[in-house]
Amino acid sequence: MKTTLTPMLAAAVLASWLLPAAADLKKDREDGRAVFAAHCARCHGERGGDTTLYPGIKSLVDITQRMTPREVIDKSRGFVSVALNPTESATLFAFLDTLRAGNFATPELLLETSWVAVNGTATGVRIVDLRRPEAYRAGHIPGAVQMDEAYFRDASDKETYQPSPSRISELLSAAGVAPSDHLVLYDDQGGRSATRMWYALQIVGHARISVVNGGWNKWKAEGRAVQTEVPPVVATSYKPATSVVPSCPSAEVLARKPGVVFLDVRTAAEYGRGRIPGAVNVDWTQSLIGPNQTFRPAAELKKLFADAGLTPDKEIVTYCATGGRASHTLFTLKLLGYPKVRMYYGSFTDYAARNAPLEK
Repeated sequence: MKTTLTPMLAAAVLASWLLPAAADLKKDREDGRAVFAAHCARCHGERGGDTTLYPGIKSLVDITQRMTPREVIDKSRGFVSVALNPTESATLFAFLDTLRAGNFATPELLLETSWVAVNGTATGVRIVDLRRPEAYRAGHIPGAVQMDEAYFRDASDKETYQPSPSRISELLSAAGVAPSDHLVLYDDQGGRSATRMWYALQIVGHARISVVNGGWNKWKAEGRAVQTEVPPVVATSYKPATSVVPSCPSAEVLARKPGVVFLDVRTAAEYGRGRIPGAVNVDWTQSLIGPNQTFRPAAELKKLFADAGLTPDKEIVTYCATGGRASHTLFTLKLLGYPKVRMYYGSFTDYAARNAPLEK
């Protein structure tokens, strides 16, 4: 098939994509990169940032952010003729999400609200709302089930603070989750609660997990559909898989392995009151930007961490007070492709309780 798209755009193809089941997001984005290179990059640039004929909208990526597929079609009539097939359209949109989110090394970890709006109720996709129960009942993303982040920390385990695989399996079974499902997580705290659950899911080896960029705040700001009814759930029998959890247990923290950099992601004030000796401080919120608390682009995040001496060659252990904020920074570094990063889940609460050496 040979297709030519005018500068008015590849974005119009997006109207035809509706996926019947959960897509292989990583493969879709790889295929979409090829579609973009073949049909869009010449006019819109390698980053999709060249200007278009739409008044007041600066780029291809901006168009797909601010307009629905239907709006794109309506505005394109008379200007563009599009012949991409639905599969190509879907993969192109998936790739554009990676540009919009910031060109991360592992973009499958982060989803845009536009993807969720189309795929959220597809077979094999399970959305999880990590907000408070009353907030969930007042309105949530259609199809979402509610879970509490407190489920994903076990304070009785003083070594790892991780809930057991059997406990997590029970929770997932009750929520109707199968091991093959694509779990899509969101909250209203910039991803702090969602990334805690993402971390805990490593314990049972769940393979397909993504966090919604901007979460509930962005979803609401965009005026997307809201549901108040609790969706029906058919319980499953979730079987955990073996996995390697990016965890640094307490004993290893206290042993202070040479060359390990501890990254304190608490506020500067908390850091100043006491920290693990030698720890570097980068407040977790510095990874976010704007009123909806979306992730900064990859280039900005790389500079943020590099300026603190945290480069991909380093072995890094994140910590905060009780593991929530540290989960977020762990997730952020994984997005950037850092290969040697783990989390001290017990974090400073555990460290201080052990009367270990402090630095101020």
